Amino acid sequence: MLAFVLASLLTLQDPAGDAVGNGTLAAPTASAFRSTDPFDLTRITVPDADTFGVTLEYALIPPADAFPQAITELYVHDADAAARGEPGRAALLPGSGMRLPEGRGWHLAFRFVGERVWAFSPEGPAAEDAFPRDVTAALGARVRREGNTLTLTTAAPTPRRFSLYGMTGVYDPFSETGWRALRTEPAPWSFSSTEQTVNVLDVLTDAYAQQRAAIDQGVLPEIRAPVIREGWLLVAGAGVVVALLGLAARLSVRPDAPTEAPTDTPTDTPTPPTPARVRPRVLVVRRPEAPAPQPPPTADTPDEPAAELEEAHAEPQAV
Repeated sequence: MLAFVLASLLTLQDPAGDAVGNGTLAAPTASAFRSTDPFDLTRITVPDADTFGVTLEYALIPPADAFPQAITELYVHDADAAARGEPGRAALLPGSGMRLPEGRGWHLAFRFVGERVWAFSPEGPAAEDAFPRDVTAALGARVRREGNTLTLTTAAPTPRRFSLYGMTGVYDPFSETGWRALRTEPAPWSFSSTEQTVNVLDVLTDAYAQQRAAIDQGVLPEIRAPVIREGWLLVAGAGVVVALLGLAARLSVRPDAPTEAPTDTPTDTPTPPTPARVRPRVLVVRRPEAPAPQPPPTADTPDEPAAELEEAHAEPQAV
């Protein structure tokens, strides 16, 4: 997703299922028009390239020989060219009934029908019902289909500042303009409405409310691309790389394991359990009291141990 964003200058998601004009259209009664998917433009992308190109995604692109086919017109306004005094062309290709906002002009126009494309420059007759100069071959404009996606490539330089305007309708090969006009009453092959006057089914915008207002007013909304500045992709890419490297470094850091003290005990010898902590006992030693002093023996006081010894060794007396 990130690479896709960095590789594109403009991407617009158009609401799906909004190929209904301003909401008052009645579909043709023919069974071929049961679905409006062929007219439903769902996404447009302008890639970041030196030469201008665009990718158009639809809800459905029928086979080239199928009916009905959508007609899609895309207009490019070059803001730098307008600033240089080249306002571009105000009148759109004839047939849709739409116009650009006041004061705006287009510098490149493209018309898609099926897998074909035509490119136009603003030069040519000034009349609103006249076609400008066809520059398809001069610009090398080519379109390639892949599934429900059309990819346009050209040799025209990509403008530094540009806006896009786009819309779809029903292609009519028998019409001078290529657009099938609306009817005021239901018809087998045409959409009808008593309130909508332009021949548009889908307008390039990111909200259906804007499409409805654009059709009611007959003015295409502007889709403006951001300004291209030299080196902006390089700076943005470098910032993204730095952020990703920082995130990767942060995720790779793990807490250091506690360092164990070296021991001479072999690793296969079980470590003896740590003895429980024993509260030391305090031994109180009491000093014995000194015996009370005895009075020294006197002459009148016989020595008791000596008297007892004499009695023990005295010979028995005859009875």
